[in-house]
Amino acid sequence: MNEKEILLKLAKYGIDAVLPKNFIPKSMLNEGESLSFFNWNGERNFKISKNEFKNLYLFAVGKASYEMFSETLKILRDINIKVKDGVVVTNEDDKKLKDYKVITSSHPIPDERSIDAAKIIIQKFKEMNEDDFFIFLLSGGGSALLELPIDPINLDDLRKATDIFLKSGMDIFELNTLRKHLSQIKGGKLARFTKARGVVLILSDVIGDDLKSISSGLLYCDSTSYKDVGEILGKYNLWDKIPENVKNVFKWGLSGEIEDTPNIENERVKNIIVSNNSFALKKIKEKCKDFGINGKIITSTLRGEAKEVAKALISIGEGVLSSDEKNYNFPLCLIFGGETTVNVYGTGRGGRNQELVLSALNEIKYNKNLSILSVGTDGIDGKSDAAGGVVNRENYDIAVKNRLNLNLFLKNNDSSTFLKEVNGLITTGKTGTNVCDIILLLINY
Repeated sequence: MNEKEILLKLAKYGIDAVLPKNFIPKSMLNEGESLSFFNWNGERNFKISKNEFKNLYLFAVGKASYEMFSETLKILRDINIKVKDGVVVTNEDDKKLKDYKVITSSHPIPDERSIDAAKIIIQKFKEMNEDDFFIFLLSGGGSALLELPIDPINLDDLRKATDIFLKSGMDIFELNTLRKHLSQIKGGKLARFTKARGVVLILSDVIGDDLKSISSGLLYCDSTSYKDVGEILGKYNLWDKIPENVKNVFKWGLSGEIEDTPNIENERVKNIIVSNNSFALKKIKEKCKDFGINGKIITSTLRGEAKEVAKALISIGEGVLSSDEKNYNFPLCLIFGGETTVNVYGTGRGGRNQELVLSALNEIKYNKNLSILSVGTDGIDGKSDAAGGVVNRENYDIAVKNRLNLNLFLKNNDSSTFLKEVNGLITTGKTGTNVCDIILLLINY
């Protein structure tokens, strides 16, 4: 088994660990007359007596919504708790559930389905009473899948603005700050539509597991304001690029004419992280032993421009190889998690993981001791069919043989085309989970 095959198996193991079928059963436990909920670290975060609620409602929104809903439904049926009503909002086609509504919505740019889905969820929230309880299963992607903009912002405005934000190079925290302040439901506003109590079980796709940012904090609260919106728009010079209706809403918010997002957590709703990037990295480190590799987790908060991050990672690898330190046990796999960004200047196909790998290959070139993998755990990387890429010196040799100008592909943001030509693409299809990205740097000596 070569280095690239090992990296692919390690990445798959990490992704499998954060599949709903593996983490949902650990997040809920029937304890006689009570139902307990646990976080990703195995700590009980919430407990409710079955006598405390009349009806139970089940909702799921995000890229992993269908799988999370199905697994939760199995558990509730096994312990004889009936679900009065349920709704799933997903980005997957042809998904169906007997007795429950499944809505296929849009990602990463919202469309009519996103607005329709939001209206349906809001109506269900309004139907719940004080003596009802809900479980809301939330995963990444909810920001686009569920949306209801503030008047007079229309769908065309929303789509144009979202596209501008996504291409600006801003990070997920900045992106969600803008999203929350043009929405009627984000930043904790959705919780205002019901008097029922509830628990939100969250598959985190955000660096640092910031509850305010995951799917734009639908049922949490917000620490940002319209003042932050103004600063972000100024930072990326977007004031004159966004649609007029969006600009007006932001201006009204800055002047206090529109109520800001709630900055205090709703006491009726408990938010719990049930799986995340850190757990995936932990499982990868454990798996490294099976291959005789020394695994070392460096960070789960990797971020920055993909090209620059790639240069830094390869520099770290080169530093390890040239170090006089005697405490390195080779082969060594440096394990990273997080999410980089890409400033889009070209017209090619690709995503942040593929661009990171392509830029890293430009640094590796003929170094036979370094191999790198970067993959999106949801199986989707930008505007391409791939999940990411994995490369080493062999891929550079192929590029030279085929006379491929790596720098031209980088300049055109066409990493997917290049990696396909040199057999460096990772294609998984939608995985059913979403916990940011996994980046592995394998160092041989």
